[in-house]
Amino acid sequence: MTGSRNKNEIVVRDKVSGDLQIIDMATGEVIQSESKLDLDQSQYVFSYEKALLVCQEVAAGRTLLDIGNDTSFPPLHVINHWQRTDRMFAEEMKLARKMRADHYHDRVAEIAQNAVNLNYREKEDIANAKLAADQYKWLADKGNPEKYSSKVVHEGSADKPIVMRVINTGIDRSKPDIIVDSTKEVTDGEE
Repeated sequence: MTGSRNKNEIVVRDKVSGDLQIIDMATGEVIQSESKLDLDQSQYVFSYEKALLVCQEVAAGRTLLDIGNDTSFPPLHVINHWQRTDRMFAEEMKLARKMRADHYHDRVAEIAQNAVNLNYREKEDIANAKLAADQYKWLADKGNPEKYSSKVVHEGSADKPIVMRVINTGIDRSKPDIIVDSTKEVTDGEE
């Protein structure tokens, strides 16, 4: 599995045999397959320095799929394994994803700045820019909801509790009872 992988190739593990395979994403063809016993495992031993580089790439806006396909980093399944087995790396990844929300926020700002230069006769360009901005907003919201969420959260604490005041305005909004006029006589034929 050593060597270069291009962007159209992905490394996966066969569920039955456990072999690692390089698959061409365009055709689905297995390009190379190696037994996990034949693989040089030393290149995938956990390295805190390499793990921090992965976190830096995530914070800069790259996806784990993209990083895993980059030959200068371990494959995606190794990065995921590191997250499951190393608590410190898992925490660093959470922080990196939170920081990536800033990247997505900046992308929304770039789109807004570039929108000034769009040819407004091209409705497709405007729709595409709006769609991209909305997706980046969503990603920023999910990555760091405390900072970028549009939802309002009312939170109290022991020092500053949420105070609710009920004010009686004197308006009674309940339905009145049906009142029958008992002074009127009803004769046959009259209603």
